Amino acid sequence: MLKHFTMIFVLLVSLVPSLSEASPFTRWNLDMLGFSSNSRYFVIVESVTEAGSGIARAKLMVTNVATNQCVRGGCLFASGSEKNLGTEKRLLRQVYRKTWKIRKNRQLTPPRGGYRAKGPFFDEDCNSAYYLYDNQKIVVRMLQKKSWPQKTSVQLEVSVGNIKKNLDSLDNYREDVQKYQLGYLFISPNKRSLAILVYVFYQAFEGQEVTTIVQTTRLF
Repeated sequence: MLKHFTMIFVLLVSLVPSLSEASPFTRWNLDMLGFSSNSRYFVIVESVTEAGSGIARAKLMVTNVATNQCVRGGCLFASGSEKNLGTEKRLLRQVYRKTWKIRKNRQLTPPRGGYRAKGPFFDEDCNSAYYLYDNQKIVVRMLQKKSWPQKTSVQLEVSVGNIKKNLDSLDNYREDVQKYQLGYLFISPNKRSLAILVYVFYQAFEGQEVTTIVQTTRLF
C-alpha cells in the first residue's frame, strides 16, 4: 500500500543512524522536497547552522529526473561568514528568490507530492536495501569507494524485476565525505520515475555533518 505524501515537508531524522557521543554530528534541516507536476524535475532544499561558529548555510538543488543532473542555475549554495553569520531563514529566502524563475518554469512553485515507497528495509551491512511500491520490490545496492586523503564516491544499482539502472558513479568523488546511507524513495506523480534520498556524512571542523543528495531516474 502506498503512502501518498501530499505534505512536502518530511521528517528524515528517523532514518539517520545514531552516532556515538564521541562523534558529534549536525543534521541539515529539510525545508522542501518534491517533484514537478509533470514529474520531470525534483527539488530539495536544506539549511543548517554550525554548532560551534553559528554560521548559517542553505542549499537548493533542482534535478532533471531523466539525466540525474542539476539543471543549469538550479543548484545554489548560500553561506554566512564570521563577520555576518546570517540566519537559516534569511539564506533560505535568498536561494528561493534567486531560483524563482527556474523553479516556476519547471512547475516547482510549489512542488507536487508523489508517492513514498515503504522502506528502506536494510540488509545486515546497510549498504543494500529494498523498497515496496504497488506490489513491486525495488532493490537498491549501494557501492562506496574511498580515496586519499578524505573523499568518497557512491553508485546506486537499482533493480525492479528485469529493469536495472546505475545512478551516479564510483569515479565521482566528493571531498570530505566519510560515507553515504540510503534514505527514503519517492515515486513521481506519473508513477514512471523515482527519486532516492542519500544521506552524506561529511567531516566538518567540529565533528560530522549529515546532509542529503538525491539520485533520480525514469524506471517504469
